[in-house]
Amino acid sequence: MLAAVRCMLSKLVSPLWRAVEVDGEDIFSGTPGMEDIRHLRGSVVTQLCLDYGMIDDAVYFTSGEVLGGVPLKEGDLVNCIAVRDGAQGGWKAVRVEKSADAWEDGGRTSLEADSMQLRPLIGTVTSFDGDGGYINQTTYFPRCSLWEGYEPMKGDWVQAKYFINPTQWTTQAHSVAPLRYCRLDQVHVSSVYGKNGVVEDSVFFSLDSLLLPADYQPLPGHLVNLVMVESSQSFYCWRALCMAPCHQSVNVSAKPLPLAKLTSILENKGGLDVTDYGQFGDLMIGEKRELVLWIQNKGSDVHKLKCCDFAGWDSKEQFTLVTVSRSTPLRQKHLVSVELLSVCLGSEEENLLQPSEPFSPIDARPVPTMPSHVITVSAPKDAPRLTKRRLPNFLHNYPLPQALRDCVDADNDVLVVKPCLGEVLSPLNMHSRFSALLWLEELHAERELREFTINGALLRKGAVYLHLEVLGLAEGRPSLNIGDRIVLKKARSDGVVMEYVSYVTEISDENVSLRVNSEFQRSYLGEPLDVEFSYNRLTMRRCHNALDQTKQFGDSNLYSVYGRLPSKPIPSKGHFFNPVLNLPQREAVKMILAGESRPTPYVLFGPPGTGKTITLIEAILQVYAHKHYRISRVLVCTPSNSAADLICVRLHHSGFLHAASLARVNASCRQEESIPEVLRQYSRAGEDIRHASFHRIVVSTCSSAGMFHNIGLQVGHFTHVFLDEAGQATEPESLIPLSLVSERDGQIVLAGDPCQLGPVVKSRLAAAFGLGVSLLERLMTNPLYSRQDWGYNPRLVTKLIYNYRSHEALLTLPSKLFYQGELSFKAPRAVVDSLCQWKTLPKKGFPLLLHGVRGTEMREGNNPSWFNPVEAVQVMLYCCQLAKTLYNPLDASDIGIIAPYKKQCEKIRVLLGKVGLSDIKVGSVEEFQGQEFLVIIISTVRSNESVESDDLQSALGFLSNPKRFNVAVTRPKALLLIVGNPHILIRDPCFRALLQYCFINGAYLGCDPPPSLRDSQMYVN
Repeated sequence: MLAAVRCMLSKLVSPLWRAVEVDGEDIFSGTPGMEDIRHLRGSVVTQLCLDYGMIDDAVYFTSGEVLGGVPLKEGDLVNCIAVRDGAQGGWKAVRVEKSADAWEDGGRTSLEADSMQLRPLIGTVTSFDGDGGYINQTTYFPRCSLWEGYEPMKGDWVQAKYFINPTQWTTQAHSVAPLRYCRLDQVHVSSVYGKNGVVEDSVFFSLDSLLLPADYQPLPGHLVNLVMVESSQSFYCWRALCMAPCHQSVNVSAKPLPLAKLTSILENKGGLDVTDYGQFGDLMIGEKRELVLWIQNKGSDVHKLKCCDFAGWDSKEQFTLVTVSRSTPLRQKHLVSVELLSVCLGSEEENLLQPSEPFSPIDARPVPTMPSHVITVSAPKDAPRLTKRRLPNFLHNYPLPQALRDCVDADNDVLVVKPCLGEVLSPLNMHSRFSALLWLEELHAERELREFTINGALLRKGAVYLHLEVLGLAEGRPSLNIGDRIVLKKARSDGVVMEYVSYVTEISDENVSLRVNSEFQRSYLGEPLDVEFSYNRLTMRRCHNALDQTKQFGDSNLYSVYGRLPSKPIPSKGHFFNPVLNLPQREAVKMILAGESRPTPYVLFGPPGTGKTITLIEAILQVYAHKHYRISRVLVCTPSNSAADLICVRLHHSGFLHAASLARVNASCRQEESIPEVLRQYSRAGEDIRHASFHRIVVSTCSSAGMFHNIGLQVGHFTHVFLDEAGQATEPESLIPLSLVSERDGQIVLAGDPCQLGPVVKSRLAAAFGLGVSLLERLMTNPLYSRQDWGYNPRLVTKLIYNYRSHEALLTLPSKLFYQGELSFKAPRAVVDSLCQWKTLPKKGFPLLLHGVRGTEMREGNNPSWFNPVEAVQVMLYCCQLAKTLYNPLDASDIGIIAPYKKQCEKIRVLLGKVGLSDIKVGSVEEFQGQEFLVIIISTVRSNESVESDDLQSALGFLSNPKRFNVAVTRPKALLLIVGNPHILIRDPCFRALLQYCFINGAYLGCDPPPSLRDSQMYVN
């Protein structure tokens, strides 16, 4: 790899040193031409003496030219650079490197092969004195370790291979190269100031480290060619390594003002004496300095000072002019988180699950009126958990418009305030439309949190924190995270309300530890307080910021409806890291590498169990290792931590990545205990956000990717963005990572399934106007991406069709309902057939059972969540039959139970705990997305047959959602059990199809089925 990249850099640099014709003359006169320099690869050492030798019997070299001082012997293969030595015409090597078939062995040099202790390093040059320097202040590198043509400078991002000196326990680099570099042709010098300058307002250069042709000095307006390397130079991200004029510019900027004329302009005149301007010196961000200027009238004439201004400075942003006699007020900011029917089941278990108290819905709390006088006391925020993560706050606040708030509070038509919500999404209204949708979701979240206000709460006093019990917290009612803001209120006898702002520091089950003001902590005596929860706006602000960042995407990318794709040749068939990929998976990887969809996103359509993640991992590794993508930088994002962790674990276990190539960026509030052990080394690499951003592969959630905007990372920093589980993110959330890739030549890959669960949107208004439609789902309805009679456009979409998870009896129905019947069975028989002869199955060999139960749906207390005791007991009995049998019992981890309501999950857990099966996972459909189990048991809960049949939402609730249905029935590998009321389920099209499928195939038992079920032959093949 080292030799390959060195060759690439050499090819980039060397054309700049070719003869450049200016008026017929060679501006490089006095230097050897290209015919006097030879680059030899794979040559042989043919003669060797004490400290010199010959290569190919033609090139002379000494030991001083051998890279790294590696001892050579006759017959060794070497790479070298040779120049013609004087008039005699002989050749002398100026650089010799021992080779070990660098191209064939993946770029590894013989020195690396001999020393297995070489380790990768990514960092910045912190010092360089011409003979050597340091990377990250600790790793020394000598000049001989630098790659050909590279002259480092402080701030350069480099990749190095280093070893540990066993005698001094210090690190030293064996090879150092720029992390990323590229060439720019025919660009203009924007400005030159002293020894520094800028090209195209984006590329920094310093004459001290810039390689230039003889007698050439860049001036503003010059048209030049250059090679640039990635480097942190103030707010510039690139530094010119070498530069040469491409021709004499005819429009050269005016020469700098002569010193004599400038002195004449600045000297005192007309009796007015202005003191010396002095120097501000260097200021850090946030610092303030004052400089006093005196203007004295020493003449006899009267002068009136009309105005003062700055020449070329932005006075509003950086400088302020005031008179000495006037004082400027300081503004201070205050910081104010057994085939048994259900009727035969023991009544003891059912009685255990009966409501603890009658259901009484919570009355909507009116918005409290503001008291006449409020005193707010804020607590200091915790010190950052990650000491390396101190992010500047570049996010705007994006306040919620008062007119929209008033409209929603009054239940008025939101289109009156935001008419853009009624328009078809287009590039013109994209920003205003999604901004309004985000604000609607935020309003709903605020209103939802107000319902959880606790009046008269008694807090427990600890040594450092106050401890608050929040009933329902374990099931996300409300949902809190570390760092969230909670307001504690206490009314005094004089009518003043004391408002204590606290921050969540620890969460354990239903107990929350709060950091409060130290004085309040000491004086609190256990008196009752009102508790108000505050909405954390961070993710919403990041979404708003992403909308701002993607304004330039325009019609040519995410919002085009029709268009033509560029034509590029598909790369020839190459090596795959995973040799067992099937044909559609291989085609998807090839298309991603070809990049024919750019700048529009490429979609990897992955139905359940088809190996979407495996394909994504292969594509990421190919981009990482492909020789055409040596300067690539990949950002991989998912909507959830679990999905991001899965990507990281798969990349780690692939064995093809250096540890220094991967960084896992976590949210600051994420606890280390929740991070898998194998990922903690990568998580430590992600603590420093700026350093993490320069890794070749960065993995984070969509929201956490917003931290890259906090450090001012520019659009185009990442060359590739992979968004896994893209169907679960709202479009503004997806734009957070997408806004970091170039809108012109960046590669965007969306992986997911638009037929599975979409984003979680709680505001009905926002959902109604499209916030619940993910970017992936919206694109798949676009004519460019939609399925034609012949299939999908292979340059934009690849659909995976081979299912490696489920038994074919379990796969048939979802394939027909959601995937045009295209899914093919490829799962291992030993796994999927393992329960085909389970004794309770009505039809052996057909591992599907629908158990009809006419139970009773209930609610208790003020919890709106439904539960069904009869179904819960039946689910528990099935678990016992599977995991408590004497012969070949299943492990509890092989069983998953899905229920659409949290209260039903809670009741099932109670029963499982009493029979020793607490390890069985019980949760909602959302908690099972992306997972698979040997056995899945579904409890549908709803059973109120008195509700009108046309009111599906009232009768079925969460069940009336095709995407939830699809996810639920595609989780099992070998056995699917559904427990529910068929007289309710038949009202929903998806469950009706399932009932018909089970009834026709003899897989139904339980209560009498609906009469209409007996006559159906819809899904008989």
